Amino acid sequence: MATTKHNPNLMRDFPPHTTQSWEVAAKKLLKGKPFEHILKTNTYEEILLEPLYSNSDLNNSEFSSSLPGEAPFTRGFESLNSPTWYFLKEVTLEAVSEPKPALTDKHRALLLKIDEVSILSQHFDQWKHFLKSNALSKAPIFINSFDTPNISSAFIQLLKDCEISLKELQGAIFHDPIANLINTKKWPSQLDKYFIHYAENIRWGIENTPDFSFFCIDATNYHNAGASAAQELAFGIAAAVESIRKMLAAEPALDFSTVYKNVNFTLSIGSNFFMEIAKLRALRNLWYNISKAFGGSEGHSKIKIHTQTSAWNKTILDEHTNILRSTTEAFSAILGGCDSLQISPFNFLSKETDGFSERIAGNIQLILKDEVHVGNVLDAAGGSWYVESLTKSLAEKAWQLFQEVEKKGGMVAALQQDFIQKSISETRSKRMRDIETRRSKIIGANIYPNLNEKDLKINTKMRRAVEPFEKLRIRIEAHAVKPEVLLLNYGAAEAYKPRADFARGFFEVAGFKVSENVLNEKLEVVLNSKTVIVTICSSDEFYPKFVPALSQKLKDQNSELKIMVAGNPTNHIDTFTKAGIDDFIHIKSNIYEMLNRLMQEIGIA
Repeated sequence: MATTKHNPNLMRDFPPHTTQSWEVAAKKLLKGKPFEHILKTNTYEEILLEPLYSNSDLNNSEFSSSLPGEAPFTRGFESLNSPTWYFLKEVTLEAVSEPKPALTDKHRALLLKIDEVSILSQHFDQWKHFLKSNALSKAPIFINSFDTPNISSAFIQLLKDCEISLKELQGAIFHDPIANLINTKKWPSQLDKYFIHYAENIRWGIENTPDFSFFCIDATNYHNAGASAAQELAFGIAAAVESIRKMLAAEPALDFSTVYKNVNFTLSIGSNFFMEIAKLRALRNLWYNISKAFGGSEGHSKIKIHTQTSAWNKTILDEHTNILRSTTEAFSAILGGCDSLQISPFNFLSKETDGFSERIAGNIQLILKDEVHVGNVLDAAGGSWYVESLTKSLAEKAWQLFQEVEKKGGMVAALQQDFIQKSISETRSKRMRDIETRRSKIIGANIYPNLNEKDLKINTKMRRAVEPFEKLRIRIEAHAVKPEVLLLNYGAAEAYKPRADFARGFFEVAGFKVSENVLNEKLEVVLNSKTVIVTICSSDEFYPKFVPALSQKLKDQNSELKIMVAGNPTNHIDTFTKAGIDDFIHIKSNIYEMLNRLMQEIGIA
């Protein structure tokens, strides 16, 4: 029986619509609510995110017209091969005392954490035994150090003693002299000395270790201090430009074609999924422009980008949630085109990591590689109107900020003028304000706490976003008698339950024990001796009927009692305050400031 070939035009029933027509329809659904305020978001990079993107947002820019492997390399340096990245496995002095099994996966690489050269020299035999016990011919070696460039010679001697071929050696030393000088505050008098060492190392490496790099720009300091993505990129490339200028001026002078082979960037990857993808893509584009400014060719634009999961957003509270954060961060790094990736174990802040947490960190990468197959596509995010537009906007913001640094005389001069520090501090303050008001939610810390946790400890060496909330919890845990909050609910469940749930979550963030009671018409309340705070929960229409009388009864029972109202009844705040109400909790409250003040008032220092 013959069949008729039918090719229906499915789009004829769906006439094209413009962005303007969509906006008209959206405003109609909003019923008078402000379109700009509700559907548009301003980021910490001062990029206005639109609710809808189209091809017109790109304006045929270089960000969307090039292919992978083509200048300006926004879409990566590879044009044919499947994208690959190395799994960085961190090894500390404690780990080398008990050598781990050989590294057999071709995507694995060793990251030796040697903060000071003394850790290497004093335990030389242990490091040597460890390296010889691992299949290093298949694994690049990276070294993470905050020490002077002198660690390079000690490290090379270690490799020679392990009979590792330097000609075949792959990897890099992650040491940024400007970042190190920021940490130690010993600049700028030592800066020229640092770069003389670096120039010597690079010159030696070109001849002896052609696939090993001796120079790195570390932007993780900026990220983990609370910087925006634009600030990370701007200050990172500013540090790179300053460093290269000094090396080009070294005696004997290096040329850019020699230096570029050693340029590595290390970035922290945060939880803003699309922004982090755009960050890596924008960095390649920015470096292409920097390379051209130094007179480099397209080949001189190819840099290595090493990534690690953020420390800024990690918690010791409900620490298993860090697994989810690290997973999205790793996904962003891979989609962005990282060359290597280090995932910190979920419990790295609170205790010594163990085989379980390290296995979970490794499995995240294995799942993304072997099950998600994210490495099978070149620049998988490419072509997305949103990602392409975000990459373009981020690169432009970073370039503008970089130019400001240059106008101040470069990175070191900008640091001496406190320009870098003040810029990051302003962004960090905005981030902290959003976290304290829970506009930015961090599960387990400022919302949905796990109250079953015990023996909480803070890593004070690392500044993080939720550390203030962690300190609230620790203060409660250290108190001999855990203070209690009583929620007094009035009316039908639909009247009080939303606010009672909100109030419970509000106080549990600090670790308060919370109980509930339903009020009757007589407003009879028997207070527990441990009750220090009472929060009244109902709807705004009921509050004027009973709050003043209830407040007076409660104050008669215990004049030291703190009485709160869940909600923001603006028309009655003065009346309620005069009746004895101490404060009001609602979605606009700065939860950290209120909890901290309350704890001080009830004697929890």
